[in-house]
Amino acid sequence: MNGNTEYVQALFEAVYAKFKKTIDDYDLIPNDIEKVCIGMSGGKDAQIMSLLLLEYKKRERNDLELELLTVTTPSWKYQPDKYYKGDSSKNEYVTGQKKAINDNMKFWEEKGIPTKNVDFVPPINDDAIFNAEKPCVMCFIGLYRSLCNYLENEHKKGKKVVLSIGITKFDLLYVLESLTIRSNGKTWKYDKENNPAKYYFNRLQTSFFSPYPKILLGIPDTDICKITPIINLTDNETRELANQLKLPRIPDPCAKLHGDRFVSDKRYFDGYLAGTTTEDLNLDHINSGFFSDYQSLLDTFSRVGILPPKEDIDNILYKAINDEKIVSIYK
Repeated sequence: MNGNTEYVQALFEAVYAKFKKTIDDYDLIPNDIEKVCIGMSGGKDAQIMSLLLLEYKKRERNDLELELLTVTTPSWKYQPDKYYKGDSSKNEYVTGQKKAINDNMKFWEEKGIPTKNVDFVPPINDDAIFNAEKPCVMCFIGLYRSLCNYLENEHKKGKKVVLSIGITKFDLLYVLESLTIRSNGKTWKYDKENNPAKYYFNRLQTSFFSPYPKILLGIPDTDICKITPIINLTDNETRELANQLKLPRIPDPCAKLHGDRFVSDKRYFDGYLAGTTTEDLNLDHINSGFFSDYQSLLDTFSRVGILPPKEDIDNILYKAINDEKIVSIYK
């Protein structure tokens, strides 16, 4: 490992212990699972999740296949040479972004994890994202359409797979905050009975960011799940470990290239949390305090009627992202 070896090793082991406990407590990777498909955005959370899954394979399941999947849309982020072909004003950006993408792929290939690019499934494309009222949500819809399509094809080949996504405790808190604001003092049971359209939307958003560590995607004739094995980590933990290990990252250029419309409210929320949880990042902080108790967060928001039950989140994502009425809301 790079960096201050003793500190980094201790930090890694503490983070790995939380990760491993989440896998064990929620049975995220049963013995019959042959392959974990890792959603690779290029950000710190995806990088740390990939590293932890590789360590899990070495320590627990040497037979487990890992594969990094990068969805190549929006092209201005993942295929900048294609998107800006002929635009010399973007040469510096294209060169830097391509290097980051290639460095990321090379890093993980050398670690022994194969990488694969996955194309968006039409009709969602660069134009659909760029012109959408909420481009980040449209991008999420396209992302999950593409990943579900890939997983469905793996299932047809007879492969038992799960999809692993780098959702952290900060993402969980964002979902819980959003649900609380939109509840307007009403419980999920009230909305389910009296405002089913609103409840359907809440379930969709909840399935995107998965406060539950394991949900069924709802891909027809399959039991393929999405798992979130780093959901018990905060962004401060993933950032610190990624920085200490000097892991490669693919920059997110959307706001810089296209303006504030491409900054989701979640980014502001993440920034607020990062600023309010910057106590000395030591092993005591990682293993104690409010942010360590993931399950109590779920239990609390379930008990007060804010968080929909898991059975209402299972099997909705595939149906919702392929529902043109839902897609049209964000156009």
